[in-house]
Amino acid sequence: MTAKSNWLENAVLEHFLRNNTQSAVTPYIGLFLTANPGEDGSGGSEVSGPVGTTGYERQACGFSAASGGAVTNGGDIAWNAAITAWGTIVGFGIYDAASGGNLLYYGDFNTPRVIGIDDIFVILAGNLDITEL
Repeated sequence: MTAKSNWLENAVLEHFLRNNTQSAVTPYIGLFLTANPGEDGSGGSEVSGPVGTTGYERQACGFSAASGGAVTNGGDIAWNAAITAWGTIVGFGIYDAASGGNLLYYGDFNTPRVIGIDDIFVILAGNLDITEL
């Protein structure tokens, strides 16, 4: 299940009901350990550390055209091989920046996955579903 952040809820309202345009963004996927962030973007524990020491960084992602209130990732999303053990990946956050930025959506993975040294985390094309309820 995915949820929309407070920031995105406000951006949608501003855009459609107050005619305040929002710029298009490149979505970046971050991976979370133990818990996801909340609607306000706080909390959760994103995998961290400089790329050169952990191998982790958020990945840019493209999505399919919206249909039936949903989109899916258009291609595989693959992270670099872990240089250090990342831990158990339980969920994701979609942001408008490669680091920092605003949380847009977040959700849990159906099956958590432990990432150890040299493991590569991949979300196959069509397996990341974002649905508006």
